[in-house]
Amino acid sequence: MLDQLLFLRKFITSPRATGSVAPSSSYLARTMLKDIDWENCGTLVELGAGTGVFTTIINDKIKGEALIFENDQEMYEKLKKQYPRLLYFHDARNLASALEGRKADYIISGLPFANFSEELQNQLLDEIQSCLKQGGVFVTYQYSLQLRKKLEKRFKHVIISFQPINFPPAFVYHCQ
Repeated sequence: MLDQLLFLRKFITSPRATGSVAPSSSYLARTMLKDIDWENCGTLVELGAGTGVFTTIINDKIKGEALIFENDQEMYEKLKKQYPRLLYFHDARNLASALEGRKADYIISGLPFANFSEELQNQLLDEIQSCLKQGGVFVTYQYSLQLRKKLEKRFKHVIISFQPINFPPAFVYHCQ
């Protein structure tokens, strides 16, 4: 309940940055992370970790390294304290420098792309694409299909699923 209140408070003070009135559901988290090969995942990145719904699963299952990005200082500090073995960063636009030349097997995103300018969307997607290994996977969710065409232009395979047990219900984009 405390995470929901924290998230709601962040939404009230900064709705465009937070992107939703409530954190992602455990159902959405499982949908987003269900295809990860945890045994062979060397590097996983989470963008927009928020209160840590995905981070909790990542922390429990990751065998390799996980880089967690969260721009909000309060949520960043909470996650860093709760899951100290993971690596933490603030700005997703600095993904390449955080990876220090390595490439990610998976990039999982909770970023509210619909709230970003066209320029910022493109900058983030460029960064994401350049940081994925050959055959790497990008998974994100949005509350509309607005991002579909942009992702289909950038990735060879885009599979969209729908998770109704989330508030609001979400479309999950699995891109490779």
